[in-house]
Amino acid sequence: MVYNPAMKEFLYLYPIHKFAGSIIGSRWSNPAERTNIYRRLNEIISYRYRENGYQINWLMFNNFYDHSKPDLTLASQELIAPEDKLILAGITFDDLVLRKTYADPAVILTQINSSPEQLVITGFHLWDCVDKIAEKAYHAGISTIVDEDLTELYFWAYYSSKPILLERQTKLNIPPNLVEYTRSRRVNKPWLIQV
Repeated sequence: MVYNPAMKEFLYLYPIHKFAGSIIGSRWSNPAERTNIYRRLNEIISYRYRENGYQINWLMFNNFYDHSKPDLTLASQELIAPEDKLILAGITFDDLVLRKTYADPAVILTQINSSPEQLVITGFHLWDCVDKIAEKAYHAGISTIVDEDLTELYFWAYYSSKPILLERQTKLNIPPNLVEYTRSRRVNKPWLIQV
């Protein structure tokens, strides 16, 4: 694949087994179930993004022993296609989990096209890293949206019910008693679905 500087960019944060497995629970220990979950996620990413001209980027933790390389021992490698790009978070998994050190969004954004037509961000976790990086990109003038369907919400919901094609979501199915709370969490965050 030839890199197109005007290309749309897709950024998946931390495609690692530990994050997905902690949500799925006992189903994660079943290899067939795990394969189906990732196969479906890959189908959705391919259909929504790969086949529509997006450069697929996977944000990886740095290798503990060699910080210049991604830590593939943690990675869900079945998601990564040969033409995809691996980018480094600038921190190790232990930095995040044990020391609560977060990746610098500015460092991450320097590893993708600096002026993409559009940047779609998803992965782990919606109200933490995904939101932080989306905010930084948006304020840097990059047209940014979060595909909330492919954050940890993909793993919380029954994955096979996710539509393979999704027009930009404009509303969420929210219980009436949670509408105001949900709306308040999204104020001044145009990269998220507005309620």
